[in-house]
Amino acid sequence: MTNSVDSAASEIAVRPYPRPGEVGGRLLRKIVSFLRKQSLDLPLATPTVLACSGGLDSTALLLLVAKYGRRIVAPGARLEVLHVNHGWRASASDGDEAFVQSLAHEFQLPIHVHRAQPPAQNDPSSWEDHARKIRQKAFDQWLEQNAGGKILTAHQADDRLETLLWRIFTGTTDTHGAGILPLHGALVRPLLDLRRSELQAFLEEEGRNWRKDQTNDDPSFLRVRVRQEILPRIEEVFPRAGEHLLSMADQAAQSARSASIAPDFEQSALALFWGGAGLSLRRPHVMNMLEVLRGAKTGSVTLPEGWVFRSEPSGGAERWILERGQASRGKGSANGNQ
Repeated sequence: MTNSVDSAASEIAVRPYPRPGEVGGRLLRKIVSFLRKQSLDLPLATPTVLACSGGLDSTALLLLVAKYGRRIVAPGARLEVLHVNHGWRASASDGDEAFVQSLAHEFQLPIHVHRAQPPAQNDPSSWEDHARKIRQKAFDQWLEQNAGGKILTAHQADDRLETLLWRIFTGTTDTHGAGILPLHGALVRPLLDLRRSELQAFLEEEGRNWRKDQTNDDPSFLRVRVRQEILPRIEEVFPRAGEHLLSMADQAAQSARSASIAPDFEQSALALFWGGAGLSLRRPHVMNMLEVLRGAKTGSVTLPEGWVFRSEPSGGAERWILERGQASRGKGSANGNQ
């Protein structure tokens, strides 16, 4: 895999923000409201990169943030674009890359391009797994150079619905909110409350095209069959099914978070402790804090939004400390963002 970076625009200080149209304004309000519900501190002042494939969803994300998103990413903050060329479709993949390059140049954003070779296997599921690993590697490389940065991806509500249906029909009873979290470590998914049709309406309002990946119509991929055959049929019979399924996913996510905190004293006290700071934590954060308190781990626990938890002796008792700052990077540090 190779990596290229166009940094010609890296010194841009402040981006101009025009007024969006009716659809764009509505989507931006929904995005800001959704992210604030996740306790995300807006607008983002940290280095931020937009993961863009050139498809409908990620093209809409790039336009919403780069063109209109002053309430999402602070004016003057470093905003970049990341594109992964998986090489699946030969010249078409190169066309995707050129399309994203042109968008980045239009908005004067530095772009990182990662190029990879497709796997040798013929099993489509292995291709999907390979693509996920390549994207994660690209994200990790960017984060190595941008500690504390955020990666914005274009997962949207239809992705949640497809994942939820896939889990239900394959016997996965624990849905965990369809498995797509709004925040996960450095990943931020601003579009999870928006349907694909809304994003398409926005691009049409903007007079914008997007790249079409033919593999998204390949029925050998189970997810494609769910998208093309099952979900439309469900919504034809039950017009509000999508809305209700998304509500179910939200409830499942909330139940998973609640079930992860057993009603014992330490955990209840910790919940009050982090709740006072306005934090929303996942099970790994809670378990790592408990392991520190119970002596199974030493060091500090890194929490979302730059918070750090640690415990230290104080007059024969134990003092809990929650503060903003860098976690200890010593051998015994317990990282809650894994």
